[in-house]
Amino acid sequence: MRPVIPQPGHALVGADEDQIELRMASALAGASRYLEVFEVGGDPHTETALMIFGDLGRQMYDHACTLYGKKKAKEEPKWSRMRDFAKIFCYLCIYGGGDETAHVNITSTEDDKGELIYKDISLREIRSRRRTWLDASPEFAKWWDTTLAKKRKQGFLTDPVLGRRCDFISGDGDEEARNKILNFECQSGAAGVIHKATLQLVNGGLPFFRWGPGTGLIQQGHDALVAEVPIAEAENVASMLQEAMSMTIPGLPVKFTASAKIGPHWGKV
Repeated sequence: MRPVIPQPGHALVGADEDQIELRMASALAGASRYLEVFEVGGDPHTETALMIFGDLGRQMYDHACTLYGKKKAKEEPKWSRMRDFAKIFCYLCIYGGGDETAHVNITSTEDDKGELIYKDISLREIRSRRRTWLDASPEFAKWWDTTLAKKRKQGFLTDPVLGRRCDFISGDGDEEARNKILNFECQSGAAGVIHKATLQLVNGGLPFFRWGPGTGLIQQGHDALVAEVPIAEAENVASMLQEAMSMTIPGLPVKFTASAKIGPHWGKV
């Protein structure tokens, strides 16, 4: 596959929202432990690992911090593996996925070489980790129940950022239908954050075709924006992206933030 590259004299500038789904879900659920981590600029995936691995997780993290320092602790291989597992685990669980679903997805996870990373993890262990996680962050289960009750009463849900409505024709009698309902507010809210940032940029200093055809904003992804700009403008545009994509939403007790990169082709941003 050929990389997407800018025209000569230009660079690509991209910015990703930082943990947008977990921030949105934590805000909607009122998940205090995660909200506290976001408030101080901490690492939510470290927090998940400490939740689900208990004393062992704390020992591994403290050891990694001793060797590499707190900011670079994830460079320690054993702690990095534990943290990566926790990250995958969390995103599989925040929308109410059951033990079996989490187990199938985790044991199917591949590394960059296509090898299964967690193929030996048992369903029993996943069930135990998930129960421990829910005990440490009980707000999520309450949020799931509240969301399902709201959908049953109204017949629809609205996203928490732009107020767009979704009418659910099917019920919630199986896990797939239930997960779609529990996904909606978080996923649509995350999209709303990106839409607000896009409109701010297009109506401000970064319209489409800003420096000619194929320049300015060129891509809006699930949680990211990418622009093609003259190299001399790259640092300024990186700041613009981060500023536009960093915001608070009334009613949601979390700040959304973004991190920008400058690169010579798509794979570097």
